[in-house]
Amino acid sequence: MKVLIVSTYDAQGGAARAAFRLCEALNEHGSDCRMAVLNKTSDAIFVGSQRGLRAKLAHKIGHSHVGK
Repeated sequence: MKVLIVSTYDAQGGAARAAFRLCEALNEHGSDCRMAVLNKTSDAIFVGSQRGLRAKLAHKIGHSHVGK
């Protein structure tokens, strides 16, 4: 199964750490889990920092003030 977790951070804050651990566990049990984050602080290979993700998301949902 392929899984993508989208988050602001990968290892900073409780929700981000929980998502990170979930992704690790899924990978250990045979899934292909990746994280797309705005602010990458870990060196995990399954985490990718998406430049411009905030702007893309804001455009998709119609909010120009996301992240301000």
